[in-house]
Amino acid sequence: MSEPAERKLDDFSERVRQRWADASLRLSGEHHNRYFSMGNWILATLVAVNGGALLGLANLDMAILKAMLVPAALFVVGITTAVVSGMSHQRELDNLAAARFLESAFHDELMPEKYRTIYNKYVKRGGLWHSVAKYLNVAALAIFLAGAVTSGLIIAAYKGPPGPATASPTSPKK
Repeated sequence: MSEPAERKLDDFSERVRQRWADASLRLSGEHHNRYFSMGNWILATLVAVNGGALLGLANLDMAILKAMLVPAALFVVGITTAVVSGMSHQRELDNLAAARFLESAFHDELMPEKYRTIYNKYVKRGGLWHSVAKYLNVAALAIFLAGAVTSGLIIAAYKGPPGPATASPTSPKK
């Protein structure tokens, strides 16, 4: 006669706890933290460059500020894209950590089919979130560059505020 289902589950839970306690059988927390830290640095950098550019536009002369609405909108979209990229990166880490936990639970044994299905789902979703985060990072950088080039062109074309011409401080006095 087979053992009750509860007994099998308890045995499984104990084996998982024992294997998870052995650091050599699981993904190192240090590696996870390093990867998470790298994602945070990318997020912070993208938010900082877009936010800094937006603040730089706010310090321009009022006459040119109206012409800078398009670059300002680009920088706001860049900040938003960077934040969504950071959230995607976190989802990737969550899914990969769950997959690594399942890997460590079965270390050298054959993973039962129901757990293999769950494992494959986590790996697939982790890869999807990785792709989303990667493309959003590139998009945030591209949006920053588009905003920087656009604002640079507007500033280069700016002739000054309308009004009477004034003598420059270096022009000879009459």
